[in-house]
Amino acid sequence: PASASPDFRFPQFHSFPPSFTRQPVPATRAKQTTLWTALIRDYCRHHRIFWLDLAAAAASPLFHNVAIHRRLADRDIQFFAGAMVDNGDAQWDASMKRVLVFWRRPAEWGEAIYSWVEDTGRNGTVMTVYEIRLGEHAKSRDFYNLDLDLTMLALQALELHGKAALFDGKASDSLVRIGGVPCDAVFFLCWGLGGADGVFFFSFFFRRALSSCDLGSSFWYP
Repeated sequence: PASASPDFRFPQFHSFPPSFTRQPVPATRAKQTTLWTALIRDYCRHHRIFWLDLAAAAASPLFHNVAIHRRLADRDIQFFAGAMVDNGDAQWDASMKRVLVFWRRPAEWGEAIYSWVEDTGRNGTVMTVYEIRLGEHAKSRDFYNLDLDLTMLALQALELHGKAALFDGKASDSLVRIGGVPCDAVFFLCWGLGGADGVFFFSFFFRRALSSCDLGSSFWYP
């Protein structure tokens, strides 16, 4: 039977001992990598984990199945995490000891924020990132309590798709002047000396009329 972690049910392969050994045959290893990366995403989504600390997670039920006495080696955890990064499903931190797991892509989070701004009539208002992530009016939204780093990537994704323009300043009381930006939404961004997310400021402006702007049959080595 598939193993479980409180209320999370692991897929069948997690109870298959050879799954915890990186497979030497390329085709089999590719299948194994797909299974592990999907599991990591699902596990993080279920537990709402954004930053996955690989060393800490090594002893967790994700990588250690006590029922079959199998544990994924540290180098293999690193390997599968790296595969997620290569596929655009995660991002390393500077130390390469943690990954920011994209169980929902930054662009998707950006669209959720974009919809919220439209739905709540916040066009032209100035907001802090704190209000977006933890504000009273955002409590019912999926992005409530979203990781700060992921929030910034989400806003950058909006900019990439022509829906926002991000500009930065040096102090919390300075706003960057924006003019002639052909996009659906414009963000004013500035930050203060403390680095806290409460000193990021955004102003949203919308131009609605803008037209563009299974394990398979592979042999697994134990």
